[in-house]
Amino acid sequence: MARDTYGRTTQYGRRDDRGRRYAPMAYYTEGSAARQLEPEREERRRRRPRQQKRPVRYEKRVSSYDLKYTLFLIGATVMTLGSCFCYLHASAGVTATQSQIASLQEELTEILEVNNALTESMNTPIDLEEVYRKATTEFGMVYADESQIIYYDSSAGDYIRQYEDIPDR
Repeated sequence: MARDTYGRTTQYGRRDDRGRRYAPMAYYTEGSAARQLEPEREERRRRRPRQQKRPVRYEKRVSSYDLKYTLFLIGATVMTLGSCFCYLHASAGVTATQSQIASLQEELTEILEVNNALTESMNTPIDLEEVYRKATTEFGMVYADESQIIYYDSSAGDYIRQYEDIPDR
């Protein structure tokens, strides 16, 4: 490993007086034959203080950027929170609607079960033989003869409206 001018070790080679790395030279001279750095140049650098103050224009520009940036961040935060609130409100509405749909489906299932039970109870006591016997003996009904049956052609299709009585033969 090489050492830079400040005595620090580095694996990438040497560093100049500003601390930047540079490639090692093809040769290296040690001992009294090594060249000396210019001492007055180094002293001038050490004596000259860095300017820490920035111009007033720069500070005004930075403060205006800070205000704009802060307002932008506040606006973005408000927009984000508003969209989150809208999402949560919509999600709660969907959940409430789903629970309402589930309760209505349960109610529909119960009503259909009751309806099927009532339909079944209405259809079971009917005995067709009993109906035929009662119609022929008590009410004097008989089956129709061929002369009493009238056939007609339907041109309309599936249903007919009757505006007047069917004519006799």
